[in-house]
Amino acid sequence: MMKIITSNDVLLQYIPNVFATVEGENPLYKKIKHFLEASEAWLTENLIGEETLSMIAEGEHDTRYVNVALAIVARALFLAIPSLDVVLTPNGFGIISNDTVAPASKERVERLISTLKLIESQCIAVLLPMLRSTTQWHSSKQCKWLASSIIQDMSLLPDAAKNWEGFISFRQQVYDIEQTIANEWISPQLMERLRLSEATATYGEGIERLVYSLKMVVISSYNRGCLNKRILDDIVSYIRNFPDQFPEWHGSATAKLFAPVVFVNDKKAGGYFF
Repeated sequence: MMKIITSNDVLLQYIPNVFATVEGENPLYKKIKHFLEASEAWLTENLIGEETLSMIAEGEHDTRYVNVALAIVARALFLAIPSLDVVLTPNGFGIISNDTVAPASKERVERLISTLKLIESQCIAVLLPMLRSTTQWHSSKQCKWLASSIIQDMSLLPDAAKNWEGFISFRQQVYDIEQTIANEWISPQLMERLRLSEATATYGEGIERLVYSLKMVVISSYNRGCLNKRILDDIVSYIRNFPDQFPEWHGSATAKLFAPVVFVNDKKAGGYFF
């Protein structure tokens, strides 16, 4: 049973320019109900989680509810549109038409589908920081998945990545970059903490600034094809100055890479100093 778009009246709040249903005609809600169900299930599984969706469903006028509802409707429509004006007859497929409403051109339909996909992407982009600030969401598998990368929002990404598929692809493409940064500069232990801090919007002192810098390095490396080692060295210098704030790094194998070599005077060595 759907929790967000629960009736035709709710559905029509999120769709402009829809003719009223005449007597005996199925309402739009009934026509696309299966698409709405699939869209809510998709958004729940990939982003929100069951418990958080139930909580959001209780706040009909909440900003999170509005964005979830828009995302569901947009996704349901761009999935349903190709078949809404097509009927299956004994002689094959036909186009629905009448004397008062002309069928939309192929170009207009394609433009509408593109717009709906853009609306869905924009709603998800808005939802991501909202979810990161929702305590109930922090224990979900969706939060755990988001925390598997330092890249957790779409706003800073290249235009081609500012949709769900592009977002997933971008995170996969920068995985090796993040691992290199973790192993050679930040340490896997501290990187894990930084990712989780970003995913749950629970920043300690200096953490938010550090996370932002790392995101910029990862994105820049993706665009330029090389790491900005100067900035990474500056980040390490910052971490080294605050051992109480970053104990994960100071106790890691990565920290040893930056430990100065200590000269030990050996009498048996040819270079022994008095």
